Amino acid sequence: MFELETRDGTVSLELRTNEAGGAELIAFGESDSSERFLRNTLLGQALLVAEPREHHVIEHFSETASSRTVLDRVAGWAQFLISESSALELLKAGKAHPTRNPVAGFWWDKRSNFGDSIGPWVISAYSGRPTVNARFMKVPGRTLVSVGSVIQMIKRPNADIWGSGLIREINEKHLHDLTQLKGVRVHAVRGKLTHAQLTSQLDWDVPEVFGDPALLLPRVYTPTVENVGTSGVSFVPHYSHRKWLDSLSTDGVSVVDVRNDLTTVIDQIASSDICVSTSLHGLIIAQAFGVPWVWLNVTDEALAGARFKFDDYFSTLDASVVAEHQMVSTELETLELLKVSKQATLPRLSIDLDALEAALPITGPRSTEPAMPKAKVKFSWSGYPLRTRLSARGNDLGLFGKRVVRSGQRRISKMFSEK
Repeated sequence: MFELETRDGTVSLELRTNEAGGAELIAFGESDSSERFLRNTLLGQALLVAEPREHHVIEHFSETASSRTVLDRVAGWAQFLISESSALELLKAGKAHPTRNPVAGFWWDKRSNFGDSIGPWVISAYSGRPTVNARFMKVPGRTLVSVGSVIQMIKRPNADIWGSGLIREINEKHLHDLTQLKGVRVHAVRGKLTHAQLTSQLDWDVPEVFGDPALLLPRVYTPTVENVGTSGVSFVPHYSHRKWLDSLSTDGVSVVDVRNDLTTVIDQIASSDICVSTSLHGLIIAQAFGVPWVWLNVTDEALAGARFKFDDYFSTLDASVVAEHQMVSTELETLELLKVSKQATLPRLSIDLDALEAALPITGPRSTEPAMPKAKVKFSWSGYPLRTRLSARGNDLGLFGKRVVRSGQRRISKMFSEK
């Protein structure tokens, strides 16, 4: 295991052997800030796994991979993470990224939640460029605000709103904060409730282009079909509702952990015959991939904003056939999820997804074939003198190389001498 000191805290890289005789390269943060750094930096680059400890599977190595190949890749990833940490500091100071030309995005990232990663994932898929979270940065230019109930969170000027929503009706504080913003451009909003609030309360030009960008995921991602159990029913509890799992019977259903990687969650839901969800984006993913769904609404433990964001989304489809099962938390112990699943429906969308897609305000050329950009992780000693390669001290790759040499990996020293 190797430790890297980034500006967001310590990041650990670990090589773990697997049952197939090969190995996996794992990354995990040692603090909340370094975990957040990894989630944002490795989005689309590595597979996020929530349990037993949040970590990212960066790369797989076969049993035939040479030591040199493995160490070169490990060193490359270490270099990439350290350089990205330095680049983020430049962005926070209002300077440009030195190499990657990222899209400046805006999303909530306090903890791992697949719904919050949809926006930057989709933006990167369409642009072919990485997306950085500029929520607390002085990034020059405009900031693209997308998936989530995040409009009230905007505190910066020059925001482009695409498919975002409100968490609740605009109150006096929200009204004061939002009216102070300069240079806001609205390209699309999640639903008609958000549209009505913005047009009635603010002097913003809000076009009648609707939809949560998560509905576009089938255009940029093909799920891997998995076996979800004999019933074919998936249950998607919001991360704040996972506490219910101790008392709720989940026999016969596949429980989806929304803290896992976006692609993992999509694969599980898309593989289902029916989806029961307390998470809004659990319902939206099911809708997007043609899986009938039912909203489990525990009314005495409602999410922030109560049902506003759900009704906002429902306004973009045939709300008359939305399946909603209401209950209170004291009924959880006797709840039969398989019985609830029989209420599931697949309402018809009443919006134009082509218009939503066309409204995406990306500057510069879009990727001709939407795809997540991949990091180039080949290690380079460019800029490092030989003395630094083998004996430098401090938070750089010289220290990383020295630790590898000391650990007994003799081949790495030969690799250094050949560079």
